[in-house]
Amino acid sequence: MSSALIFPVGHYLGANHPGEQHIVRIGWQQYELNAGDELAVWALAHGVPGAGDAPWTRSSADAVARAGGIADAAAVIDTLLSRDLLVEIEPGTADALEFARSCRIRSLLVGSGEHPSAPGRYGLGAVPANPTARVDGFSYELWTWGHACDSLWQTCEYVARAGAGAGTDEVNAEPTLDRVLPAVQLLLANGAAYLDESRDN
Repeated sequence: MSSALIFPVGHYLGANHPGEQHIVRIGWQQYELNAGDELAVWALAHGVPGAGDAPWTRSSADAVARAGGIADAAAVIDTLLSRDLLVEIEPGTADALEFARSCRIRSLLVGSGEHPSAPGRYGLGAVPANPTARVDGFSYELWTWGHACDSLWQTCEYVARAGAGAGTDEVNAEPTLDRVLPAVQLLLANGAAYLDESRDN
C-alpha cells in the first residue's frame, strides 16, 4: 500500500449560480468542480476531523468516498490529480520538496490559544469555549506563522532555524518537512487552513 499523502489544493468559494459548478481558487485562477462527485471527492480529500493521527492517503479518501456512495471515486481522484486540484506526495522524496516549494499554507478560522483544561492543546474557532478544533502546539505554530511565509518550504526553513538556535544560518529543513506535512493534513481536515500556490508562482 502506498504511503503517499494526498492534499487538496485551493480555496473553496462556493457555487456559481444559476449553474451547478462550484468554484475553487488557486492563486489568481478559478477552477470549476461539478456539484456531484468532483466536489464531494475534493472535499473528502481534506480528511475527516477526529479521524486520528493516521496519514490521509488516496486509499483513505477513496474508501470514505465509496462508503458515501461514490462508486467511481478512484476515477474522480485521477481527474482531480490531473488538474492539480489534488496532489499526492511521498514524504522524503524530491517531489515532496518540489511540492513544498510550489505551495503555501493559508490560515482560516481564529485562534483561542492554549485551552485551560487541556494543556498542550490549542483551540481554533470563533468560540473559545467550544473551538472547532483542538490541535497540538506544533500544528498551532504552523497555523499561526505559516501563512506569513512565501512557501511551505520557507516555513520549514524558519522552523528548522528556530529549532537550531540563534545565530544559525545554514539548516537542513528536510526533516522538518516530514513533520510539517502531517500537521498540514490536520489543519486541512479541521477547516483551519487551505493550500494555495506559493508567492513565487
